[in-house]
Amino acid sequence: MESQETWYSRRPWLLAVIIVLSIFVIVFCYIYMLYGNIFLDYPRYNFHHEKWMAKLSSQTQLKDIVFPGSHDSLIFEPIKFKTKYANIEADGKTFQKVSFIPGINEKVNRWTQTQNSTILEQLNNGIRAFDFRITSKDDICYGFHTFLGSELKPSLDDIKTFLKQNPKEIILITVRTDIDLCKNLIHDSLDDKIFHYNPTDNLKTLTLEDLWARNKNVIISDWQNSKIIISDWLNSYDEEEKIDYWTNHLKTRLAMDDENNNEFYNLEWTLTPQTIQVGFHYDSLLYSSYKFNQKLPKFLKTLPPQLKSQINILSIDNAASFDLYALIERTF
Repeated sequence: MESQETWYSRRPWLLAVIIVLSIFVIVFCYIYMLYGNIFLDYPRYNFHHEKWMAKLSSQTQLKDIVFPGSHDSLIFEPIKFKTKYANIEADGKTFQKVSFIPGINEKVNRWTQTQNSTILEQLNNGIRAFDFRITSKDDICYGFHTFLGSELKPSLDDIKTFLKQNPKEIILITVRTDIDLCKNLIHDSLDDKIFHYNPTDNLKTLTLEDLWARNKNVIISDWQNSKIIISDWLNSYDEEEKIDYWTNHLKTRLAMDDENNNEFYNLEWTLTPQTIQVGFHYDSLLYSSYKFNQKLPKFLKTLPPQLKSQINILSIDNAASFDLYALIERTF
């Protein structure tokens, strides 16, 4: 009995074409998923707002200033996620296991890098509130966003250089680390510029003159202890959900206004990518942040004055793509 002839036995060339095309489509989709962001572009500006605080009245109170801020401020260059170290976040271990696969390095970098400018460039662009999330390896302190970012010491040197040239600018720094080595590095590097406040001080009623007269330019909020900067965000990629969240939190703070005298409220206008974004989207956190930042003016317009008055710091990702200081100046 003769075997039944199949279409691919009659046309073996057609089967070969299908297999080749299938492989091509799979490879193309893989490459596009990993490298597709090369087709996306966003601006990177130098805004030259080095001395904007020097123009304010010396009697201006800190509570009346809205500080432009950057989120995950130290993650401004490709991260080092192949490097093994003890206190890596749990989610990062999966990426390290597959880091040998071509393109994974670039993929991880695109979704962990939050800034596109150094600390000195951020300062020159008007940023005055910084988010320092820090870890260490081999007695060197690094910025940290799931993996190791840039070294901390050069950024501290940038702050010292900037303040030497601009002695009337005031900087707020949130320090998030439990490593004494890194805390000591910050205090040793900036000590003569740090305002050492008492727990009973009402920091928000300080005037610029109070700090200028003492030649103090830096106020540090320890994430674990002296928590004077309250950072507020929602781990979500849903824009409407985040906007509802912030609006409701501002209303809550307004109702508790008398209890917030010694806190700076930091509204972090940021998106938190989920696994599906990291795994299957071809863009990047920097590009998504650039697009999201364009919606900030509209959000602020929806807020009544009493809610806007609750905001002391506005922080964004990709601060080099958006003139945050100019927006704050014309909005508040």
